[in-house]
Amino acid sequence: AIFTMVFTIIALGKIAEAPWNTRSEITEASVRALAESIKADGLLQPLNVIRRTGFKGDDRFCCFDGCRRLNALRSIKAKDAPCRVWNITEAEAKVKTVTANIQREDDDPLLAAKVIGELLADGEKPEQIASKLGKTTPWVRRRAKLCALAPEVAEKIVGNVTLDALEKIAVMPQKAQANLVK
Repeated sequence: AIFTMVFTIIALGKIAEAPWNTRSEITEASVRALAESIKADGLLQPLNVIRRTGFKGDDRFCCFDGCRRLNALRSIKAKDAPCRVWNITEAEAKVKTVTANIQREDDDPLLAAKVIGELLADGEKPEQIASKLGKTTPWVRRRAKLCALAPEVAEKIVGNVTLDALEKIAVMPQKAQANLVK
């Protein structure tokens, strides 16, 4: 698919973080370090946003890729940021968000599972999702299984067990999952 976008400068006050942002490992320390880098070298990558009228009050744009950069810019009191404004739907932006996150070397299967679960709930087929993400259908199905993990269990075990182990735990009843992490 061909998507259109324009490059422009947008006031930070008009940009909100995407509520579906799947990256949970953004720490204050990483934002501070990025802010120092931006002060020294400038912003190397623009924010990726979509137009979203009425989102969080007067905000007109939703940042779907670059939330850590957005937070770093806010921390140094920047007034605006270079942005790619994509002419895509929220669903397409969600796919781009998860694609950006899974293309990192430190792929966390739960990051993808959340959005894959939402796309499946919206009626998309695993094959369609795989095509959009540049992954295989089995890859999508394996991560979709992880939607059955109890959130408190996932929080305690992610990064400590293999994908195979996560899948085996996910098929267990949630009470049995909880007993595993006591």
